[in-house]
Amino acid sequence: MSERLKGMALCALAMVTVGSTVVASKVIAGGLPPFTATALRFAMALPVFLLLLRLTRTPWPRPDRRDLVLLLFQAGLGSVGYTVLLILGVRWAPAASAGVVAGTLPAVAALAAVLALRERPGRYLVGSIVLATAGVLAISWPGEGSAGDSKSAAAFAGNLLLLGAVVCEAMFILLNKRLRVPVRPLALSTLMAAFGLLLSLVPALFERAWERPLPNDALIGVA
Repeated sequence: MSERLKGMALCALAMVTVGSTVVASKVIAGGLPPFTATALRFAMALPVFLLLLRLTRTPWPRPDRRDLVLLLFQAGLGSVGYTVLLILGVRWAPAASAGVVAGTLPAVAALAAVLALRERPGRYLVGSIVLATAGVLAISWPGEGSAGDSKSAAAFAGNLLLLGAVVCEAMFILLNKRLRVPVRPLALSTLMAAFGLLLSLVPALFERAWERPLPNDALIGVA
């Protein structure tokens, strides 16, 4: 298998997990504030990644100052921004339409690469971007009748938040291409969990989630 096909297969497998993320975020949204859920998710993930780093003997990255800033922006956008906007979006958008919007990530990432990295798009790439845009417009189109106006408006707002989450994740991919020294996937995941925890911890404290009962299903969704 060529490196290009291998990369495409791995990206396809990664997108399989997007659907489960949407479902988990829908459960979380009903019981936890977004920054609290984000901080808890990274707090749970970080020890696991550190253990995997030790077991696999993956070297710890030593980025220079420029790459460190890029990594912080990656964590802020792709880890914290994506998770928070996804949780907020699924509060109003139906899970099915949320899955469609989240599934536009490859097309949005490709569009970002075309605009920012000046990559030349092929006809299939242009077609995928057009189809992804059409899908988002189709599920966001307001329904008829006054009875459904409020629900349509809420779903539209939710889809906009979800689209913002997808843009954040696309920027994560774009920034990763700008690193001078590539970081191994496991080490990058560990860094994202650590930086994401630091960036989401202070906003989570302002949410004061400990003052209310925490539903078990929401905590399971975080895990």
